[in-house]
Amino acid sequence: MSSGVFGQSKYIDSLERIISLKNHDEPERKAYSQLGVEYLKTDHNKTKFYLRPLIKMATDANDMMQLSIAYNSLLTVYQNEGHLDSTAYFVDKLKSLAATNVSNKAILVNCNQALGLYYKKRGEYKTALPYNLTAIKYAEATPEIDKAVLGGQWLNAGTLYNLMGDFKNAMSCNLKALTKFEEAGNKRGESFCYTNMSGIYISLGQLSRALQTAEKSLGLKRELN
Repeated sequence: MSSGVFGQSKYIDSLERIISLKNHDEPERKAYSQLGVEYLKTDHNKTKFYLRPLIKMATDANDMMQLSIAYNSLLTVYQNEGHLDSTAYFVDKLKSLAATNVSNKAILVNCNQALGLYYKKRGEYKTALPYNLTAIKYAEATPEIDKAVLGGQWLNAGTLYNLMGDFKNAMSCNLKALTKFEEAGNKRGESFCYTNMSGIYISLGQLSRALQTAEKSLGLKRELN
């Protein structure tokens, strides 16, 4: 077993132990949330196993932050699985949650990010963009937010602008994302920015700049490997 897999296994075991205590408290809700998100890319059934009960727990405890995480992740699961009714249900839930928690920036980031991604997957880029930009606005106003997370938000905005053919704003967003990833020391994020910027330069017919940025991306990826 590799060190990465072993570390992940220990992390999951620690969360499972918290759940086994059945303390019905905030650490338990966070453990359900973190496990649901942990399995999001690998096992949708496990994500649903942890996040469905979290909805009731969070609602009963008035824990709107964990509720937003559950809605966000379950929307992703059901959209990816093609369950239209369940997808529409969680879209409505996220919109309602955002409307009733207008002073909670972290919840607004979660809700708007999820809705932006939902519409992007549907190919509705013009509808997705305002949600994405709203998520960025509230993320920028949250001092404790991880710079890499903020970089990811700007990267998403750049992708949307690029898909819409607005290369000027696409480049601007990627440069902002690059700054955030550099501040976070996140070389993987930096490499994504350079890759995107290379594609934008190709679209603009600036092949020399495209090659330069592609080489920067490749150099970062070699460092990571």
